[in-house]
Amino acid sequence: MPADDLVALEADPDQRHLRASVGVDGGQVGEVPRLEHLAGDVGQRGHGSLLLRYRPVCSILDAGGRERVRAEVRSGRESLLAAADALFYERGFHAVGVDLIVARAGVAKTTMYRHFSSKEDLIVAYLDRADERFWAWFDASLDPHAPPDQRLAGLFDALANLAASPSCLGCAFQATAAEFPEPSGAGHATALAHKEAVRARLRQQAADAGAADPTLLGDALLVLLDGAFALARMYGPDNPAAGVGAAARSLIDASLSPAPRRRARR
Repeated sequence: MPADDLVALEADPDQRHLRASVGVDGGQVGEVPRLEHLAGDVGQRGHGSLLLRYRPVCSILDAGGRERVRAEVRSGRESLLAAADALFYERGFHAVGVDLIVARAGVAKTTMYRHFSSKEDLIVAYLDRADERFWAWFDASLDPHAPPDQRLAGLFDALANLAASPSCLGCAFQATAAEFPEPSGAGHATALAHKEAVRARLRQQAADAGAADPTLLGDALLVLLDGAFALARMYGPDNPAAGVGAAARSLIDASLSPAPRRRARR
């Protein structure tokens, strides 16, 4: 059973909470979708612990530390967001209607409109959550103890691992821009803001690494990152993005100014 298909739910002694830990590369921890639907796929693993199979619904799980999840049925809003995570990421936006979302969430349609005024508002909330998960993954993939150029290259080693995961169905923000091409729309604007933030962060990492032209290197690395996500969606886990780490190293090495390059060789 693949590590990223495992979730351990460990009960507190007072049985009022469940502690959820997701097995993924690097021991990251993520939230568990649809905790209210545990029947049928649950097995025992030690005292006070449950083990179940599930398929992660987002390419990037929250890497920000151990979460505590209430054992009671989650709120209507959380149920809707969990359903949106699965359906939007796997099927896209136009193929998923409100009726399917509320059916998957197990709530009434009135509950959805109490929390989200429209499907578009739910899409924006889904993208906000995807943005948080992306940055948790990004930060966790940067080794704070490595030299800056190696730290940046290591990000793309982590990207290669992510793109090879069966749970990775590409980039939610690329899909959003494709389905909502009008720049003035909320979905497209949210996706563009995410990509601009990624672009700025890669440029800063390139500057920290000592690139002679951080703007040029940062933009080139963005092309690699988005290309890896596109390949994951197109090919599935066995895709050409396996070489994205080596490609990033070639770009970084070629972009370093002479002084940082000399330091890196010592």
